[in-house]
Amino acid sequence: MNIPRMLQIALAMFLLTASPLRSQEKRAPAQDPLESGISPLGDLTLPPQPATSSPSGTPTILSRASATVSVLNGEDLRSLGVRSFMDALRIVPGMEIQKISSTESSASLRSYTAGAASSQGVHGEINGRTVYNDFFGGVFWENLPVTLDDIKSIEVVRGPGSFLYGPNAMHGVINIQTRTPLDYFPDSKAAPHQIFARVEGGTYDSNSESLIFVHGDSNTAVKVKAAHDDIDDFETGADTRNKSMVQLEWETRLAPDQRLYLAAGATRQQFGTLIPTTPTAVVTIPPATFDTHSNEYFAQGIYIVGSDPDQLKIQTDWSRFDASGVPDAVYSPFSLLLDSVDLDVQYRFSPLHRHTVTSGTGVRYATFNSNDLDVTMGQHATWQTWIFLQDEVELVEERLFLTAGARLDQHSTAGTTIAPRAALVWQFAGDGKNTKGQPEKKVREDEGLDQSIRLTAGSGFQNPSLRDLWFDMPVNFGPVSGTIGGNRDLKPQELKSFEIGYWGRPNSRLQLEASTYYNRGDRLTQFQQLPSGQFARENVGHEDAYGVETNLEFQVTPEIYAFGNYAYEIRRDRDHGYERIPGGPKNKASAGVRLLPPAQKSALGAMLWATFFDESEFRDKPGPTSVLTGVPAYTLLNLRVWYPFKVGSGDGRVYLQGFNLLDHVHKEHPDGDAYGLIGSAGIEIAW
Repeated sequence: MNIPRMLQIALAMFLLTASPLRSQEKRAPAQDPLESGISPLGDLTLPPQPATSSPSGTPTILSRASATVSVLNGEDLRSLGVRSFMDALRIVPGMEIQKISSTESSASLRSYTAGAASSQGVHGEINGRTVYNDFFGGVFWENLPVTLDDIKSIEVVRGPGSFLYGPNAMHGVINIQTRTPLDYFPDSKAAPHQIFARVEGGTYDSNSESLIFVHGDSNTAVKVKAAHDDIDDFETGADTRNKSMVQLEWETRLAPDQRLYLAAGATRQQFGTLIPTTPTAVVTIPPATFDTHSNEYFAQGIYIVGSDPDQLKIQTDWSRFDASGVPDAVYSPFSLLLDSVDLDVQYRFSPLHRHTVTSGTGVRYATFNSNDLDVTMGQHATWQTWIFLQDEVELVEERLFLTAGARLDQHSTAGTTIAPRAALVWQFAGDGKNTKGQPEKKVREDEGLDQSIRLTAGSGFQNPSLRDLWFDMPVNFGPVSGTIGGNRDLKPQELKSFEIGYWGRPNSRLQLEASTYYNRGDRLTQFQQLPSGQFARENVGHEDAYGVETNLEFQVTPEIYAFGNYAYEIRRDRDHGYERIPGGPKNKASAGVRLLPPAQKSALGAMLWATFFDESEFRDKPGPTSVLTGVPAYTLLNLRVWYPFKVGSGDGRVYLQGFNLLDHVHKEHPDGDAYGLIGSAGIEIAW
């Protein structure tokens, strides 16, 4: 990740060495043939839960997590009937997803919705590799080289994650885990399938196809993936999306406690990139959309040695973003070549009884130049280095847990930043309580019924992007012309956060979560007119934010699962007394029910859910020339129905799905496109 290599390290640690949740350790899940034995479905006596969680960077039982975290497993995502994994994240409380166009979506957390999709202060990674674009200062989520059928889980950390993940995690983290080659061979037995194919078509002339081939055994395996995705513009019908990708992964266990993972891939695509309306103190710059063509490449290597609690992880990766864009107004066309290189080292060990220490260091180098129109006056580069140290202490056996540490980052332009964090978790019910001397049957009944209260204090920050530092783009609209320029004196934006959270399973069918938080933001960047006449970002903003998030999951029967959540969030400008700053909505809610027959039975499955998004504005700050347009509230109803079948030795599934089922045509961004029903039908086959 952006500075997060260590995080990523932490991440991969959790992915590759995490121990299962206590509530699932002794259960044999039923196998979904299409999931090659790694599906988390099966025994549904408890609400579906992921096998692991890593908000602290190490294997963690959810009830003891040191941050507010939500984890969606792959089958959860696919059952929601969405075309993009981004829309699936709408069910995460406190998360705001806005669809800007058919090729661009915005992901923000806790009301920190900025105008541009890529600049929300949310860190993203895939299998521990950062997908942050250093030039634009964010993530182009819809353009990531992932497909829904290949996602194993998505972890969302709500609240600042800079302690582990670096500057891009000012407001949170989205960590995507795809199925690695060895995931298809969970034991010494041969995998039931080696070829996985999917074809889907739907509204807006959309179509997508993917093909995955795996070969190997439980010690060494290789995976080859090819995929294509295409969808037309929502409003004009123009062919705005064409994405093709190919990836190769190789994974081996050199020894029982050693693992080596290598991956490389390439993506070629066409998509639209919105530069939204930009208000300043003297003028409002109109929006523009760049028709962008890009080639992206990456290579990654991970080496892990040791086993819990002593483990060393070394990771390195390289990525290249080669793109050109032509705007429809205001700006000028230009090309960009961006290279990023990361190296991370992280070591976890247990120096004392009940102590687990995680330490790490790393470096990230990013360099770029622009062609055609040289908007950056040559080639530029930034270095980021960091170290961090964290101690996880079990103060009282099975009851009281403390996580504390600090991270120091050095940025070649923005300077030094320190990000501390501390979390105290009291598990007042569950494992370790009232089990000694109890009959075995009683212990089994109590297993997994954990309840805990958490106090967390921490900080997040976001370094200026390369575009914020070096960018001299001429703008022309009507009688006004000028330049949007870079500001070499920008400092990191900062956020301090305080949370109180509850996580619990009061009985075997019910899971409850609740959290309340207060955030204090300083040195937030806003566009200002400089004495030179240029428009550039400066560190002038100060804000407060607070909110409440709740979530409920209930296993009605072994086949029927229901959920509901609600979030209330407010931002306040401390400088001017605005009680409500344009940004995310005050209220968000989601609810749904899923029918999921046992995987061994060929029976209809279905998921029906709805999500509500309150009215919201999308400007950084009100100003004398600002037109504070926004979007009204909307509710989306969504459905997926699927039916499994067998063909010889192969297993398949046909499905029909609709997102925005009632075809409510609406905009989710004031400068974005309106869309209606996104419906599709498809077939998946594994053999």
